[in-house]
Amino acid sequence: MILLKILATVVLHLLDNRKKFKDKYKMNRWCLLLGALFCLTTGSGFRAVVHADELGFKQYRENVLKQIAEYKAALKKDPSDAQGHFRLGVSYQALGRHEEEIGEYLEAIRLEPDFAEAHFNLAQAYDLTEDGVHSIRHMLRARQIYSARRNHRGIRTSQRQLRGLYEKYGTEDSIDLRD
Repeated sequence: MILLKILATVVLHLLDNRKKFKDKYKMNRWCLLLGALFCLTTGSGFRAVVHADELGFKQYRENVLKQIAEYKAALKKDPSDAQGHFRLGVSYQALGRHEEEIGEYLEAIRLEPDFAEAHFNLAQAYDLTEDGVHSIRHMLRARQIYSARRNHRGIRTSQRQLRGLYEKYGTEDSIDLRD
C-alpha cells in the first residue's frame, strides 16, 4: 500500500514537471522507474521493465540509424558541409562506430580547420581507440582554438580532458606530438 502511495506521488510529480523533461532520455528513465514501481506493487516482476528498456534502446538505435541516413543524403547534395560531417560523426559516436566517427571528424576538420568541436570530439574518439598521441594532439588544437575565440568553457573542458589524457598516456614531455 505504501508503494502505491509512492507511485501516485511520483506520477503527480511527473505530470506537474513534464515541461522540465526536454530530454526524452530522462523522461524514458522516469517511465522505467514508474514501471518498476508498478511491477513491485502488482507483483508482476521486473520482466516488463527489462523489456521496456530493451525496446527503448531499439527505438534509440533506429532513430540514430535514421539520422545517419538523413545526414548521408544531405552530404550527397553538399559534400563540403563541415557541420554535416560533424553531425554524422556524432551519430556514429552514439552507436560506438568509432572508426567511422573518426573519418567524419577528419573530413569536417579538412573542410574547416578551426572547427574546435570537431577537434575535441576527434580527440575523444582517438582516446576510445587507444590512440593517445592523436588524441592529445587534437585536444591541444581544440584548446588552442577555444583560447583564440576566448571560449572559457571550452578552454576549461579541454584542459580537464588533457589532464586525463596525460595521466593515461604519459606526460607532455614523454609524448612526441610531431607529425
